[in-house]
Amino acid sequence: MDWQRLAKQKWLIFLAALGVILLSVSTLLPKRADPATTTTLGTGANVDDWMNGTTNGTGGGGTTTPLPSVAEIETYYDSQLERILSKIAGIRAVTVMVTTTPSSGKTSQPQVIGVLVTVNADNFFTAKSEIVESITNVLDVPAYKISVEPQKGN
Repeated sequence: MDWQRLAKQKWLIFLAALGVILLSVSTLLPKRADPATTTTLGTGANVDDWMNGTTNGTGGGGTTTPLPSVAEIETYYDSQLERILSKIAGIRAVTVMVTTTPSSGKTSQPQVIGVLVTVNADNFFTAKSEIVESITNVLDVPAYKISVEPQKGN
């Protein structure tokens, strides 16, 4: 490396030092909440509103409703999946249990970590394939995190 040539271009050294300083300072500053993901529910809002990203209330002004608990979100997922999966041809009965991780504060939605489905179907293997495909598309959960089992008497 030619140090004399580098010393003549002091502006380059200054720019590199400034970049290092800015990177160092930015790691020390607290992160700001993303306004697009921050959710405040107004009066009258419920889990459906929160999941759909809408509110029936004041939507950030006035009295606010706390975000739903992990159990409420899991119950919401369970009921919605049971309702829609029971409409698939050949499925006589279905029960769903969704497990999620708690969100880190109010700015992020809990992540689905697993789904258990019990099904009573005309053809279990066809139903299992359709259920796994449906859940992977709807919840963006990898197939290996979805367990589909036959119900008793199937």
